[in-house]
Amino acid sequence: MSQDDDDDPSSAVAPEIAVAGNPEVFEPPHSWTLAVNTAMLTALRLVSSLAALALNWTIARRGAGDLGSFRTVFVFFTIAESLLLFGMQSYLFREISLHRKQVLKYAGHGLVLASVASLFAAGALIALAHGGAYSRNISTGLWIILFSLPASAANLCALCVFVGLEKSRWYALIQTVETIVRTGVGIALLYLGWGIMSVIAVFVACRWMIQLVNLWVLAPYVRGDCWTWDGAFFRKFLSHVPTFAGITIMALVIGAGAQVMLPWIRDDRTAGEFSAAAVFVDLVLMVPSAFVTNLVPRFALYARESIDRLSASCRFAMTITAAGIVPIVIGTMVMAGPLIDLVYRHNPAYLPSVPILQISIWICLLRGIDQVLSSALVASGRQNLDFLTLSIGSSVMVTVSYVLIHRDGAIGAAVGLVSGTGALLVTRFFLVCRHLPGLNPFVLFWRLAVGAAVMLLVMHAAGSLTWWLNGICGATSYVLTILALGFARGLVEVRHHHL
Repeated sequence: MSQDDDDDPSSAVAPEIAVAGNPEVFEPPHSWTLAVNTAMLTALRLVSSLAALALNWTIARRGAGDLGSFRTVFVFFTIAESLLLFGMQSYLFREISLHRKQVLKYAGHGLVLASVASLFAAGALIALAHGGAYSRNISTGLWIILFSLPASAANLCALCVFVGLEKSRWYALIQTVETIVRTGVGIALLYLGWGIMSVIAVFVACRWMIQLVNLWVLAPYVRGDCWTWDGAFFRKFLSHVPTFAGITIMALVIGAGAQVMLPWIRDDRTAGEFSAAAVFVDLVLMVPSAFVTNLVPRFALYARESIDRLSASCRFAMTITAAGIVPIVIGTMVMAGPLIDLVYRHNPAYLPSVPILQISIWICLLRGIDQVLSSALVASGRQNLDFLTLSIGSSVMVTVSYVLIHRDGAIGAAVGLVSGTGALLVTRFFLVCRHLPGLNPFVLFWRLAVGAAVMLLVMHAAGSLTWWLNGICGATSYVLTILALGFARGLVEVRHHHL
């Protein structure tokens, strides 16, 4: 698929004939590649998430204000990194998977773009630090993460190469090492009496050091390839930026808007109450995010073959994702109180986080399904449709959150976030069904909805049991219910059609 072809969505799904010796045509890899990458990515992200949980718990002991400050600065750290390619990482995932003999051509021009973008990002962070109406802690943190931008640009381009070549397990391993090191050092500094800004400084230092590891691991995969500047290619590359930048900005608004708005409208303590619940949401989203990361290059290859195969693969992925998330969402909602007490050791400062968690945990189900749909749209060359639906969802989220945060604080932020994500998913299904046949949400999810209702009733009836035993009873009833309703048979039918 040429660069010009990308401008026409229909060309992205046109079947191609494999020609011997043509390095640009690839058969989709065997399913075990996706399974291994997803399993390793999930396991490594679990380690990273547990390390992050330990760090958040250590900071939480210092008070909700410190936790709110740290989480807000960390969100800006994530936003800055995500925007350095203006969202073109999704494009690079797709194109590198389809043009594996031109890895440096795509990654090198991407790095040029990210390096220029880091200058604009630096200006934005300086402006926020000076006039963003944030606390002194958050403003100082923004100054510190300013120095991570060049390293983050290189890290983002490395991610594109790893995922595009379906070697994301190596990237996950590297990032896990980085997370463990920076978490361990950060916790040690906190126990030695240093402030949370020292933790942010450690994050920046580790981000620079890990780039040497990225270079060493990637070297064998690009050996024999050479990069030269191609002005015509870069202009075509830039022609895709507006759409993908819009997609990334809208996605960040939905994902990070609440955390950014809370300390601005209210205070750091309120942001900390929201952050205490957000830790659980991040932990649950770990698995579907790992799964979807590995789906992007696979969907691109299926889209190249036929729209029917892409649609069947999308249905299968959505069903698997939702089936795994539903019992976690129901269980967390019912046991939110014991979970908050367990993690934050009965700290009364985090009692307001219980209803916040009960509301915000539903984001995991909505976003898990939405991530699959978004990947399918980008893979089929319909990123304009992805941008349109994200614009609708982010508009709803910002409007509702702004109104409710003033009135209800962190609970209002949770309601706004769920509302925006829900509006996004409803719009997504309404518009996408016209392009990917067979995406009927009732057919895909009715068994899971019945299983969720049964699980909720069982957990309510078994409320006198200990919270962990109650969770086991509820999860068991859920699995038995969906199996009795023919979930396995339906999944096999989708899988056979997919193959």
